[in-house]
Amino acid sequence: MQPEVIEDRISPGMWRVESVNYELDGEVYLAAFSGPTAELQAKAYAAVAPTDREEMLEQIEDYMDLAEVRRRLSEPTIPWADVKKELEL
Repeated sequence: MQPEVIEDRISPGMWRVESVNYELDGEVYLAAFSGPTAELQAKAYAAVAPTDREEMLEQIEDYMDLAEVRRRLSEPTIPWADVKKELEL
């Protein structure tokens, strides 16, 4: 099962990683990436894409968790001094 990196024809800028498991009745695995680094992300994912279904699902879940962490790290923070003042500590 060899993953293939493809740019979406309908949504340019969106990249997909597709794999077909012919040993399991042609089961298809798909991961989609969008944004300014979508192509790079898709190629990096394809380079380490698992060949096992359970492993694939775990990696997708891990990637989604990592994306959420990165998103939250880019949010503005509140200085500790302001928090203490608001809580009257």
